[in-house]
Amino acid sequence: MVMLETNAAELAARVGQFVEDLADLSGAGPDALDVMEQESARIFRTRADRTWPPLAASTREAKARTHPGSGPLEASGALRRSLTGRGPGSIRSTGADGASFGTQIAYAAYHHEGRGVPRRRVLPSPRDRAFSEQLVATYANEVERLSAGMVEGG
Repeated sequence: MVMLETNAAELAARVGQFVEDLADLSGAGPDALDVMEQESARIFRTRADRTWPPLAASTREAKARTHPGSGPLEASGALRRSLTGRGPGSIRSTGADGASFGTQIAYAAYHHEGRGVPRRRVLPSPRDRAFSEQLVATYANEVERLSAGMVEGG
């Protein structure tokens, strides 16, 4: 004979522990930061899929003299490094309730929001479906890992 029995109290305890574990998704944080960095690298590489406005003629001329070969937002490379790696000014933190990603480079906000300069987004957008799907999958993998512990007995 082969038989499977369930114990409601044991199952309830495991489900309760799983729900508690879900309150802390910090295990997914480093992977989420990697997804954000990769998306930022793509934004710079493609100039946001060619949606960044072209440089003004006067800016192109000045850049040709001072920073030959550099594209938009790449005079020193500091902004790019802060968003695509662990360069100076990068903001990276993870915790139980999510992850924070960004830059402390002062001029980043002006470009990202278009304050006084043409708008050139430098951060991934949650409205970008592919990016959002990657981020959700990162957290779903952590939920799956936590639930495997519940099924396997903790």
